[in-house]
Amino acid sequence: LAAALGLLGVFFLILWARRHEDTTYVLFGAASLVWALRNVSDVLFHLAVPQPHWEIAMTVLYFVFVGLLCLFCLRFVGATLPRYEHLLRAAMIGSPFLLYASLPWFSVLDSTRVMLLCMLGFVAPPLLLVTREALVGRSLGAVLIALAGGVAFAFGAYDWIAVGRPGMFDSVRLVPYAALFFTTAVGWLLAHRFLLAYRALERLNAELDLRVEEKSAELRGNLASLQQ
Repeated sequence: LAAALGLLGVFFLILWARRHEDTTYVLFGAASLVWALRNVSDVLFHLAVPQPHWEIAMTVLYFVFVGLLCLFCLRFVGATLPRYEHLLRAAMIGSPFLLYASLPWFSVLDSTRVMLLCMLGFVAPPLLLVTREALVGRSLGAVLIALAGGVAFAFGAYDWIAVGRPGMFDSVRLVPYAALFFTTAVGWLLAHRFLLAYRALERLNAELDLRVEEKSAELRGNLASLQQ
């Protein structure tokens, strides 16, 4: 499933290459690829590098995935939060350095737990904006994203609690399942949006062809009158 959604991410990156003005495609495509990379690596190459490097790598990919989806939600509802976005990007870039810098004083699990709590804090503003859009505009897209975001937030809170209980964390890790629902729902929404845009372009081309034919007929009539 992770590999399939990674291919879905490639598909939306290709769409973005043809429609640079819509950043939702590139944000969602990149998030899908990061999510696929994290989960495929965790399944096929679990503990391929020794601890704490493996846990830090998985946490950083997790943070990047969450950050990209937060930015996606802001763009989806047409909102801009400059200070929040600068802080989020800085946290995404600086997360591995912060985790390594904390190793002399804290265990990797404690540092990961703090990082997960920071992620929940970053998720809150976009989730509130999407929820408000769903309540006010009541569009299908905003409602689906608000529901998916709420589920992901609840699952993230569960995983944050589970980090402090190794047995609980090893048995069930819920965020990958929330990400599956989120990426599937958003992928359908973006594909639907692209299809609507494509149909609108087809109608526009048909109307343009009709206008050209009408003008051509008018010119032919004028030319015939001029010849007479």
